[in-house]
Amino acid sequence: MIELTKVQFIVSGQGASKKIEKQQLESIWVNPSAICYFEQEVKRIAGETRTVTQLAWSSGRLGNHITVQERPDEIMRRISLSRVTRNQA
Repeated sequence: MIELTKVQFIVSGQGASKKIEKQQLESIWVNPSAICYFEQEVKRIAGETRTVTQLAWSSGRLGNHITVQERPDEIMRRISLSRVTRNQA
């Protein structure tokens, strides 16, 4: 299992008055074996740009997507570290 930071943007207003009120962060644990893919994405919300990573796991009706704060290279490093730790146990 690897720990990642799930990120959600709380947005208010519409059109030109749209703005990010708050960025909500939540620590989550993900099984690296269930990850299908992840890719870095630039979100443009209310004139602000935020770089996040979209992560998908499993497939079918149990599959889902989450947005995390970590970059793809950080996720790969955590996966590698989790495998080393697991093999030493």
